[in-house]
Amino acid sequence: MSFYFYDLSGGLNNAESKTNLGLNTKKIPWAEGENVEIYQNKGIIRQNGNMLLCDLGKEASIIGIFEYQKKTSRHMLIYTAQGELYALNYLTDELTCLKSDFARCGKVAFCNFLGGVVVTNGVDEPVFIDMSDKNEPLKGTNATGADGQKIRGLAICAYGGRLWAASGSTLYYSALGKYDDWQAANDAGYISNFHSDYSEITALCGYREYLAIYKSKQIYFLSGTSDNDFSVQSFADCGVDGHNAVLTVNNKQYFFNGGVYNLAQVGELGQIVVSSNIANPIKQLTDTYKKKDAAKICIVPYEEKNQIWFFIPQKNSVNLSTVWIYDFLNNAWFVRKIPQNIMCAGKFNSKPVTGSADGKVYIEDISNSFNGEPIVFSWKSPFFTFNTPSRKKVVDKFEFVLDDTYDNVFQFCTQKNYEELKTYDGQSIKTYNPINLLWDDDTTVWAGDNAGYCWSKSIDCRERALISDKNSSVQICISGDKITHSCCIIGLEFDEFDYY
Repeated sequence: MSFYFYDLSGGLNNAESKTNLGLNTKKIPWAEGENVEIYQNKGIIRQNGNMLLCDLGKEASIIGIFEYQKKTSRHMLIYTAQGELYALNYLTDELTCLKSDFARCGKVAFCNFLGGVVVTNGVDEPVFIDMSDKNEPLKGTNATGADGQKIRGLAICAYGGRLWAASGSTLYYSALGKYDDWQAANDAGYISNFHSDYSEITALCGYREYLAIYKSKQIYFLSGTSDNDFSVQSFADCGVDGHNAVLTVNNKQYFFNGGVYNLAQVGELGQIVVSSNIANPIKQLTDTYKKKDAAKICIVPYEEKNQIWFFIPQKNSVNLSTVWIYDFLNNAWFVRKIPQNIMCAGKFNSKPVTGSADGKVYIEDISNSFNGEPIVFSWKSPFFTFNTPSRKKVVDKFEFVLDDTYDNVFQFCTQKNYEELKTYDGQSIKTYNPINLLWDDDTTVWAGDNAGYCWSKSIDCRERALISDKNSSVQICISGDKITHSCCIIGLEFDEFDYY
């Protein structure tokens, strides 16, 4: 009898028991996984690392990153906990400090509007950035509402040609096509305590023809085009705690509030519905969410890979270095652990970027290392019982099916009979793509003609590994912790069983 598993795209699942997890053999779920991801919708591959993109040259904690693009001008806006705002020119690498005296409140929000970017920290007056104006790129917004109150919130959004901003339980809107006019009669205005709800507005985000208004336990939809017909309707009894906890991608609006949900328009009538918690498979991770730091949440779209990266503050950490990644094409989750002390994240030139506590910006998903540090990765299959959970059996032949366009150098071991404290059958797997230059382990330099090995002589897309003894269940484990370690596995094949 033979068992072949060629779809390893189930992603992390820690919501089911060890015995139940191995019953799904059509789409293999992962018992554990770190710094690995789905490869071509079926296999698994070690994730790429990151590279240094920018260094502020000073000890400054970066808490906000945002991409500014206007025609051929592209800049990265960088905001620090020390109240400094920088602009990095993408073409020239020139770093300019735009402002250095914001309040040190540890929060920031950005919003694209009218070819510029609005920046607010919830304490100071919001500013408007227009990098095409060489003389005065930073402008005031006159953010005082028609009610005479200063507008000082983190929830901001562009919708219907206006800039919308929330302060407490009041929603303010600017005059049409203006970022600095909040009091124009019959144009600008505000809406307070709608539906007798006096709780704070936490986030704003346009979805379809509506402006979605989030509170901590409620979602409202605003429709209309002018102050004569603006209308707010209650939609759902869930919400978010942080201003950056909402993201629209792939025609759905995702939001995080201890779980991950989405709004989607479905059916012939285009009705908008709320999903169930799509993060249930990683409930052990989402349970670590630190609610009091909700303002630090960063959700980054990575459409190139059909992924959404969730940087969520956790109870046991002061940084955002553990990333939960959702593959929305395969409806699967995996985890990325970045060794740098990451404090925020954003998107720049279609790639995720991260900001550190020591003033550095990294571009993610690039390179074979984390800026020179090894990518430590691991993966565990479920416990396979091969349809006979109560019988012991010997697997006489087990092979990895490998993609030979990649180097496959990793450690292999097994765990057996649902026991996770012991490992067995430890061995090294090594297959190399002959077009890849190899690293010389002895000298830690690129291997030359006199190195112990330099070029791979042959490729075998199947690599055999030993599984010893009689067992009722077997778990396949792989790992790597050196720069030379990597993997790209597209199948697992078990052959020639002896039953007892």
